[in-house]
Amino acid sequence: MRRIIDKNEKGFTLAELLIVVAIIAVLVAVSIPIFTSQLEKARAATCMANRRALYGELSASYMTDEGNYKKPDLDKYTCPSKGNITYSEKDGIFTVECSVHTKKWNDNTVPDLYDLIFKDYVGSTVDSTAVKNNNTNADKLEAVKKALAEKGIDLDALGAASWRVTGDAGAQRFEWSTVDISKVKVGQTIPVIRYRFDGTYGKMYSVWLYTVGEGVGGGYNVIKTQGKEIPASASASAADKESIDNIIEIYNKYVSTQKIDNEPIPTIG
Repeated sequence: MRRIIDKNEKGFTLAELLIVVAIIAVLVAVSIPIFTSQLEKARAATCMANRRALYGELSASYMTDEGNYKKPDLDKYTCPSKGNITYSEKDGIFTVECSVHTKKWNDNTVPDLYDLIFKDYVGSTVDSTAVKNNNTNADKLEAVKKALAEKGIDLDALGAASWRVTGDAGAQRFEWSTVDISKVKVGQTIPVIRYRFDGTYGKMYSVWLYTVGEGVGGGYNVIKTQGKEIPASASASAADKESIDNIIEIYNKYVSTQKIDNEPIPTIG
């Protein structure tokens, strides 16, 4: 009887063990990037919350002390990604920045813009170049700038020399360029990165050539949302268009071969 039992007891073969190890390795390889991505999103959210709190303290102090403010204890406001949180003030508007999360575009930057702008300005257009007394949306620009500062988003630092947000049914967009359109002629074509928040084409980035037009009432230039998508962007997959890094690479590669008025077009750092 003992011999029969011993014959029926079988262990794992080497091939079976190798297959199990390979499956575990694949699962680990798949899960690590997902975990890392979620961890960084959590860190970015914590950093943003700390920047908001700092902005609130600065603004409250400024209003309470009638144009003055007490220097905050920055040790209370830290970035989990070891970024350096700093602030500046101009005309009562504070800008709070993180060296990690506000000096470069990431996949949270533009969705943050959606939350901050379109919840209040759906159905309207706001241009970064809007001029008071010339455009009914110019007063909204100041509110948007203040909201951007509160979120710690510095579009100038990010290289968005010109931008606009537009909102209509199914076509809410944020569009920006490294070209300062106030320095080019009306009718000039410029490269623009576009992000659609919703609508037929879903949430994705793309690179277009738009024409500079004249703003309502005159006296300033605006990005006209009419043009054509550049070939490299048009041929990119839907997955590629969901990543800001991929689109910035396409944008930079395109502008590196282009000039406006014999001047090179700035790339996005």
